[in-house]
Amino acid sequence: MAPAVSIVMPCWNSAETLPECLDSILGQSYSDWEMIAVNDGSTDATGEILDTYAGRDSRIRVLELPHVGIVEAPTQGIALAGGEYLCRMDRSGERRVGKQSESRWSTHTSKKNRSRI
Repeated sequence: MAPAVSIVMPCWNSAETLPECLDSILGQSYSDWEMIAVNDGSTDATGEILDTYAGRDSRIRVLELPHVGIVEAPTQGIALAGGEYLCRMDRSGERRVGKQSESRWSTHTSKKNRSRI
């Protein structure tokens, strides 16, 4: 069965902030999600970090691309998304608790069959 939420996270040379971001997502109480982490041709340890986390949690899938940029990378990740809702996550993992996070979640989430982000 497809997950309710597909999280698409493009990453380019994100090794410094990526573990904290992924740990934050994995630490959430909501569990009906998949992540498509798009490694956008990184030249640092981003790919290895993503592979390590994908090996630990089957909800995380890694898409390896040559450097295609901030528009094409998430677009290719969205094409693989199976969830009813899409969420675009920044690899810095910056999300705040409370009303602001709810508003940011609503802003970055949409019904897949109505619009694509």
